[in-house]
Amino acid sequence: MMKKSNPILWMFLLLSVTVFSCQREKLDGERAYLIGQWQWQKTLIFDGTQISAVDSILQDRPVTLVFKEKGVLYMDNNGQKQTVNLQFDYATCSNNSYCDYSINNGKYIMSISLSWGYLQVRDFPYTSINNLEYRNLFKKI
Repeated sequence: MMKKSNPILWMFLLLSVTVFSCQREKLDGERAYLIGQWQWQKTLIFDGTQISAVDSILQDRPVTLVFKEKGVLYMDNNGQKQTVNLQFDYATCSNNSYCDYSINNGKYIMSISLSWGYLQVRDFPYTSINNLEYRNLFKKI
């Protein structure tokens, strides 16, 4: 004898999948340049009048970004790991040497520029404060 399926159970399962599923965007087209592992090289600090730098070699703290094609970013800041599902406000490229990206998934916002093989990332690993602007440079490894 076959049992009838419970429509309330099916509605609950469908609602659970919808609510708890993670939205993310696949890295294709202009976003495909990001795919791979990136190692922090240095941070440029702008105060409005001059530039100073923090070099990763002197800091002895491994910092990496790993962009996966399926739309996930893994961030590792000296052992403190974070996973971000990527959603883009925009992604534009003028050619293979310069791209501009804005990531905003509602919980995490990141501004990234790709120029001459380097990623310029704002707010990771160093965050801009007061009148200081931090541009963190990463090289693909």
